Amino acid sequence: MPDFRAMRLGRRPCDPEQIARAPQLAHHVRVLRPPPASLSQRAQVPYAPKLHRNDSLGDCGAVGIANGAQADAALRGYALDIATERVVDGLYARGGYREGHPETDTGLVLVDVLQGLARKAWYAGDQLPLTGPWATVDPDDRAMLARCMDRIGWVYAGVDLAPADLAVDFWDTSLPAFAGDPVPRSDLGHCIDLYWYDGLDDTDLVHVGTWGLIMRATWRWVHSRLRESHAVIWRPLAGIDYDSLCADVETYGKVGEA
Repeated sequence: MPDFRAMRLGRRPCDPEQIARAPQLAHHVRVLRPPPASLSQRAQVPYAPKLHRNDSLGDCGAVGIANGAQADAALRGYALDIATERVVDGLYARGGYREGHPETDTGLVLVDVLQGLARKAWYAGDQLPLTGPWATVDPDDRAMLARCMDRIGWVYAGVDLAPADLAVDFWDTSLPAFAGDPVPRSDLGHCIDLYWYDGLDDTDLVHVGTWGLIMRATWRWVHSRLRESHAVIWRPLAGIDYDSLCADVETYGKVGEA
């Protein structure tokens, strides 16, 4: 098991007023059908999150975006390889980080990351600008979190970890005594991605990405640690050049009219 105490965190606390003003996903969903009972088949998707220097930098908010994009692409059946320099120099730097200046390694506010991406594209690859709308999800709404994993592929999540979480490789609210303090702390803020789940009961497993690993956590752990959760909609990850296709359709229409 990796020594998680040697890893870095980096989610700066969210402003409750900022979250309250944020777009709410529940207000923009057309059909609220029940989520699937399980997404266990996702375990067969050939995907693994990357570390992207989150062992030495507090860039988890940027890493969560990159790993979420790669997971989304994998679920759609194509490969997306995001280089670490694009995460650190291209995305973490938006929050003020400068290589060689450790005083600028201060983490990120997740809502600021999302709003920045909505306003200005981030190039995950040379020809892949990622930009698009986002919406927040009630952290206590298990059904909506499950729907996001099902329909969007992942959830961008901010948690407050407990010291004991850093001593185990299975996250639950029932922790062994040797692990230490089981109480979540605001100074242990971290960004993780929620990918899939085995069921919807309290003790069923949710599979989350962090520190280059897919970790197992129970739903009751997720709800006890989750402080903010968001859905990100990126048109380019549909696997087609949407703008080019729209241009071709427009050209076709003009030719037909002529």
